[in-house]
Amino acid sequence: IPDSLNAEPNAPDSIFYLHIDLNSAKPTLAALEFFYPRLISGGVILFDDYGWDQYEDTKNIIELFFEKKSGILMKLPTGQAIYFQN
Repeated sequence: IPDSLNAEPNAPDSIFYLHIDLNSAKPTLAALEFFYPRLISGGVILFDDYGWDQYEDTKNIIELFFEKKSGILMKLPTGQAIYFQN
């Protein structure tokens, strides 16, 4: 990532559910930049590595990405986070 995002087969034009579990901030940001514009209204993104101390850089990237976007980013007790698109 991000090179593999443009490889065959092509990604769908619209997405309702996306689960990101990349264990790294840079690929997580690349995935968000690629897929977020394809997320339809009411869509959901689940982040697997949000609440763990060893992935604090990933958490910071996610929070910065959604800082000025509408929707709800909610931390889960599982260490994950979920984003709900308006």
